[in-house]
Amino acid sequence: MPLTLNQRKSLRDSEPQLKEALESIKASTGEDYQVEIDYEALLATIPDDSKWLKEDPGFFNKTCVPNFASCLNNQLKEEILKEAFVEATAGRKITFRANTDKKNTDYWKLAIENENIVILFRPSIANVDEISYFPLAKFIPVPGVYSLLARLDLKENKEKFDEALESIKAATGDAWTYDEASLENVYKVLDANCQESVGRLYSEILTNIAYNITEKCKDDMVKEAFVEATPNKTIVFGANKKQSDYWEYKFDNGNLVVSFRDYICNTGDVSYWDFTKLL
Repeated sequence: MPLTLNQRKSLRDSEPQLKEALESIKASTGEDYQVEIDYEALLATIPDDSKWLKEDPGFFNKTCVPNFASCLNNQLKEEILKEAFVEATAGRKITFRANTDKKNTDYWKLAIENENIVILFRPSIANVDEISYFPLAKFIPVPGVYSLLARLDLKENKEKFDEALESIKAATGDAWTYDEASLENVYKVLDANCQESVGRLYSEILTNIAYNITEKCKDDMVKEAFVEATPNKTIVFGANKKQSDYWEYKFDNGNLVVSFRDYICNTGDVSYWDFTKLL
């Protein structure tokens, strides 16, 4: 059904707010985005209890798009997030669609489809402010092993990783590193919550490893044997369901291997596990 005169006027009157919002989005992303909406099809999905929206379709331009612009402005200051968003939305289009999923419980939801942005809404519209607070990192796909949330968490905790490695250097006299591929492999077997906080978890584990090495290597004989057993100066992370303890150390091919059994727990054990019995 063609738009009425009042509906067309609503869209016309909302153009200044839309233009301002798109300029804000460009400032946040460095790219030009456009809003593309088939209003006739969209309004046909609006129930009678939202009659006001049918009469004022400019609502999407003057309220929803500015809220999304605010969301981007607040979150894309993080460079990793900005780069991932721009790469994932190469189509540079923003559209709105009624969420027809009967199991849906969200008033508003963000999706990226065919490299374009789709903002889904319950047909009975409410809580439009939620658009301003979309957790972007949860929705943006990225290549590689780690999710975007995991990458952000690893970046946030990088300093703790570095501090732990410096502690090991101070204790042993040698520069150490950890095997990044082994952390990726461990990440694959973690549950979803642990995956999101992999940086926090493994910075804590590495800190506990550093503490254990520092304490044990205060004995010069232990230090000498430890250095001799680890010529690669590399920590390898692992998961081994067959091991008896929650956490275990092992010397393997010149590396120090630290593995958990079934799931991440009792991380304090890493600080005290007696690896000297293996030397």
